[in-house]
Amino acid sequence: MIVVSYGLIIPKNILNIFSLGCINIHASLLPRWRGAAPVQSAILNGDLMTGITIIQMDEGIDTGKILYSMPCKIETFDTSQSLQNKLGKIGCQAILFILTKLELGQYNAIVQSKLTTYSHKIKKQDAQLNWLKDAKTLEQCIRAFNPWPISFFKIKKEHIKVWKANVIIQKNINLYCAGEIILINKNGLQIQTKKNILNITHIQLPGKKVINAYDLNNSKNHWFAPNIRLI
Repeated sequence: MIVVSYGLIIPKNILNIFSLGCINIHASLLPRWRGAAPVQSAILNGDLMTGITIIQMDEGIDTGKILYSMPCKIETFDTSQSLQNKLGKIGCQAILFILTKLELGQYNAIVQSKLTTYSHKIKKQDAQLNWLKDAKTLEQCIRAFNPWPISFFKIKKEHIKVWKANVIIQKNINLYCAGEIILINKNGLQIQTKKNILNITHIQLPGKKVINAYDLNNSKNHWFAPNIRLI
């Protein structure tokens, strides 16, 4: 039996039915990021590498012996969507490889180390941007929560979704408060954070399409004027 992205623990009496056992394809290099959201967790925490791990299933959550793993580099522009696409291709290669090894009995099952990290299930509220965090952390959040649940902030009681941003390094001492709009121009909407500036380039108003942040000047310039504080 092959299991992919299944959110429940399979009982032991089911696992024992199959003569070659049950294997699971997991989107991380176990034991790092066991759990429900390994792709998002890798981006959120600034990991440089992730991968695919195929394990023999047991009664735990992603705790089984490792049969095979393949690494994958995380690029600075990767979102959860683009990373999942890459891992999907790697996963196809990995499962074909290990199925051949299982059929021939040519495999080694390795016990996972105890250096474990766990990724919890994502909630929509997790995606709210907190301006008291540094710009790099917020930019990672935006990529991790793309395409779901999409990072957002609130203004005028409206949820404003953020699809893409970059970090502007500040060389001088902050002159602005965290969450304060510095300016909006053709490069984006620049907002002060705990450390450095988050430059938002693609944004989405409620019920509207994704647009360049600069286009807000045409419709919501009173919302996004300099010196306004966001929450």
